[in-house]
Amino acid sequence: MYERFTDRARKTMQLANQEAQRYNHEYIGTEHILLGLAKEASGVAANVLKNLDVDPRVIVREVGKLLLSGPDMGVTMGKLPQTPRAKKVVEFSMDEARNLRHHYVGTEHILLGLLRELEGVAAQVLINLGLQLEAVREETLSLLGEGDRGQSLRELAAEADLPSTAELVYEHTRVVFAVTPVKIDWLSWLRSRRIGISLLGLTRYLSFSAGSTAASNEPTGPPKESDQVTAVWREANTFAKAQRREYLAPADLLYGVAVWATDPLRVVLREYNIKTGPVRAAVELAVGLGTAEFTMTTLPKTPNARAIRKAMCDRAAAAGSAEVTLLHLVEALLEEHDDDLYRVMIQIGSLPEHLAAEIHQRVRLAQPA
Repeated sequence: MYERFTDRARKTMQLANQEAQRYNHEYIGTEHILLGLAKEASGVAANVLKNLDVDPRVIVREVGKLLLSGPDMGVTMGKLPQTPRAKKVVEFSMDEARNLRHHYVGTEHILLGLLRELEGVAAQVLINLGLQLEAVREETLSLLGEGDRGQSLRELAAEADLPSTAELVYEHTRVVFAVTPVKIDWLSWLRSRRIGISLLGLTRYLSFSAGSTAASNEPTGPPKESDQVTAVWREANTFAKAQRREYLAPADLLYGVAVWATDPLRVVLREYNIKTGPVRAAVELAVGLGTAEFTMTTLPKTPNARAIRKAMCDRAAAAGSAEVTLLHLVEALLEEHDDDLYRVMIQIGSLPEHLAAEIHQRVRLAQPA
C-alpha cells in the first residue's frame, strides 16, 4: 500500500503507530496520523501548515485534549490496525496524489486526506484551527510551483458519464455555497458516504424508470421493521440514555443486538463475546460516559446510525423481503465504518469484518433459499 509513499510520508505513518502506542491504544485513528504529521516537521505538509499560520505544536496540544490513554498493555505491540476512517485517509491521500497528477504520495497528500475525512477527529481539529481543504490544496500547489490542476465537479462527472447527477450536485453546491465550480473533493466526499451513493443511485433509477414499466409483482412499499429490529433500536435508545449521551450511535446498537439476538445468530455473537456485559464495559471504556443532565424520550441518531437504518432497509428490499430482519440490521451495522464501534469491537476482542464473515458463512448461507 505504501509503495508510492515518500520517505517522509512513511515516517509520518510510523510516527502515527508510535503515537497510538504512546496512548496505549490498540488501533491507529485519524488523530494518531495527525499527530504523526505534526511531528514530522520537515515535509511539504509542515511548510503548508506554517504558511497557513498553523503551529504543529498547537495541533499536538489540541489533539492531546481529546485523547484519553488506554490501560497499560504491559508489552509494546508492533504494527497496529487502522480504524476504517484512518484507512479512508490513506485512500484519500492516494486519491489526492492522482488528482494532482503526482506520481508519489507525500505528507501534503496525507494532510489533504485528513481534511477530506470530515467525520474524523483529525479533520475536526484542523477545521477548528481554521484550515479549509481548498486553501490547503492551493497552498500545496503554490509551494510545489504548480497551477491549480484539480478537476472540477463537472469534469469528473462527465468522465463518469453521469451528466444529470453532475448538474444536480453542481447547482446545489453553487446555490448553497455561492462559489465558483466545486472541486473534485466534493463529489469524492459525497461518493464516500451513503448520501452520495443514494444520489447517484436515485439518478440512475429515475433514468431507468422513465423508459420501463415496473413488474407487477414488485413490492409496493419499503420493507417494514420486524418486532425484533424495533426492539433493538428501542434498547439502543435506552442504553444511550443510561450512558448520559445526547445521541444514539452504532455502538449503542451493538448493545441492543446483544440483548435481543436469538439463535442461530446469537450463538455466533456470543462466540465473539458480543454479550451485554462485555459490550457495556467496552462502550464505557472506548466511548466514555456522556454528561447530559437530562435527555429527550427518543434520542437523535448520529449520521452513521441513520446510515445503518437506511442500509438495513436497502438490504431487505434488495432481497425482496417485506420485512427488515435482525440479520439485515447486524450486517448493516458491521459494514458501517464507525470509529467508536471499531474501538468497542477491539476492546471486546474481535473485528467487525471477521464477525461479519463468520455471520455470512454460518447464518446467512445456512438459510434456506
